Amino acid sequence: MDDIGKDVLFGKRMFGGFSRRDVMRYIDTLQKQNLRTVQGGEDALRQARAQVQALTAQLRDAQARIDSLETQLREQEAQRPAEESAQQPSAQAPSTPPEPPVRRTQSAPAAQPAPGQGGTQSSLFVETTAGKTKKRRFF
Repeated sequence: MDDIGKDVLFGKRMFGGFSRRDVMRYIDTLQKQNLRTVQGGEDALRQARAQVQALTAQLRDAQARIDSLETQLREQEAQRPAEESAQQPSAQAPSTPPEPPVRRTQSAPAAQPAPGQGGTQSSLFVETTAGKTKKRRFF
C-alpha cells in the first residue's frame, strides 16, 4: 500500500481538529500526483497501442509476402514436372554398346629354374577383350 499521509503534518487548530487550509493543500497534492500517474499510464497505453498497430501492419505485410512466395513456389513446382517430362526424351543420348567383359586365363607356370640357380617363378596371364589378346607375364 501507499505510504500516503505518513509524513504529513497538519497544523492543529486551537479548538481541536486540523487546519482546513493544510488538509485542502494535501488533497490537492494527492489529486495532482494521481493525475500525473493516470496521465503517465495513459501515455504508456497510447504508445503501446501505436506500437501494436505498427507491428500488426508489419505482420500483415510479412504474411502477404509469405503468401506471394508460397504461390510462386507452387507455380514453379507445378511447372518443374512438365519441364522434366519435356526434357526426358531429348535428354536421352544414344547409348554406346557396353564394352565386352575382360576374360583372363592363367596359363601353366613357366619352367622352374634348376635348384641352386635362383630365379623367380612367373605366371602368364592372357587377357581377351573384344577379340584382342594380350599376354602378360607377372613375376
